[in-house]
Amino acid sequence: AELPRYTEHEVDRLVDLRHELGLVLQEHLGGDEEAVDVLSQVLSWRPNHQAAREAIESYLDDPALRHEVAEVLEPLFAVQNQWERHVEVLEIQVEETEEEETRTDLLENIAWVQLEEIGAPERSFEAWGRVLSEKPAHGTAREQLRRIAEGADLWRRLAELFEDVSESLEDDELRRSYLFELGSVYADRLDEPSMAEAYYHEILEDVPDSREA
Repeated sequence: AELPRYTEHEVDRLVDLRHELGLVLQEHLGGDEEAVDVLSQVLSWRPNHQAAREAIESYLDDPALRHEVAEVLEPLFAVQNQWERHVEVLEIQVEETEEEETRTDLLENIAWVQLEEIGAPERSFEAWGRVLSEKPAHGTAREQLRRIAEGADLWRRLAELFEDVSESLEDDELRRSYLFELGSVYADRLDEPSMAEAYYHEILEDVPDSREA
């Protein structure tokens, strides 16, 4: 069966009724889960409904509901260009998510928003660093970290990050790629040839005939 078609006036009336129901559930009946469901529906119909958004935002401090509410608010803040709030609800999702790929996607989103929308390269660097710490083979994270280090002169922080990541690696080939990059950073960006030599020497100890080192 087809869904009934409502006039704008009828939709507005439905929105008002659902909003009122959400507030009653929230303030008088203690039905927090039901209130979130109802207020979410209001926002799906009217994303700019400020009163419903403010009501549902109050649940961001509720440990049982903050993840669900963060997912509801994320696209709304993006559409409204409220990028700091957008990052805030993304961070809540990172905290509440155990699935590795989902965490990585969320952190990538944070990194891009910090750089492209907020214009905060150091905070973007920190987010990409979190991605790399969890997934050392993440090529995009390494590339973006180098790019930001170049633009914001964060070579020292890049070297420290790569050192931390490389120390825990069990994949010898991946570890050597980090050592080589560390040698390059110390030689070409930080002007510390002795540190560069130490990393190149470590590569040669692992692979005596390495042409890279």
